[in-house]
Amino acid sequence: MEIGKYIVLNELNIIIFDSTLSHKEVAAGFANSEVTSAGFIVTDIDPNGDDVRVQCYGRSVTLDIPSDPESDASLAKYALGIF
Repeated sequence: MEIGKYIVLNELNIIIFDSTLSHKEVAAGFANSEVTSAGFIVTDIDPNGDDVRVQCYGRSVTLDIPSDPESDASLAKYALGIF
């Protein structure tokens, strides 16, 4: 299981990054974009080894922005090549 953080820019682009960075630090690199959601992401392989599971949850405390779990997970799956 891998746990990271992410931000979504302009409701279209997801940026996934290491949990040692803050959401605010990463968002600062995209000053011309609006952060529309942010939170934590977990990727895991199902017990049968057939599928990769992606779960987005929580909120960014440093940005005071919540996640949108279903929409964010869909963006993450697409970005990671999991269809």
